[in-house]
Amino acid sequence: MTKLDLNVISNYYQNKIETFGDTPRGVDWNSSESQNLRFHLLSKIITKKENFSIIDYGCGTSSFLAFLKENGYLNFKYYGFDINNKMLDISRAKFYGEENVYFECNLNKIPKCDFLISSGLFNVKLNNNSK
Repeated sequence: MTKLDLNVISNYYQNKIETFGDTPRGVDWNSSESQNLRFHLLSKIITKKENFSIIDYGCGTSSFLAFLKENGYLNFKYYGFDINNKMLDISRAKFYGEENVYFECNLNKIPKCDFLISSGLFNVKLNNNSK
């Protein structure tokens, strides 16, 4: 098994966000429809509409947070984790001043939460073969 190089992954997403900006393509989705479908399916694991905590592992530009807010989820703690600082900077700017919203590149600084989701983390193959 090949050792995972997080710098290669971070650079891959850096190129995407610089090319396409804060859009679904900027976080490597092919369309807003496919991204929203994934968000809708992932949100089904959340068993209540308020008073919960969630880690968005590989949060990108935190579009899942926007989805939750737009779909009636209230009074929850959101922890966005990503290895790409540009993505975290965009997330921080988008949600500046929001209560109970935190962004981190160090997973050890995030407390245990009720839920953890990972939207597109396993979709990037890079130069790895399928064997």
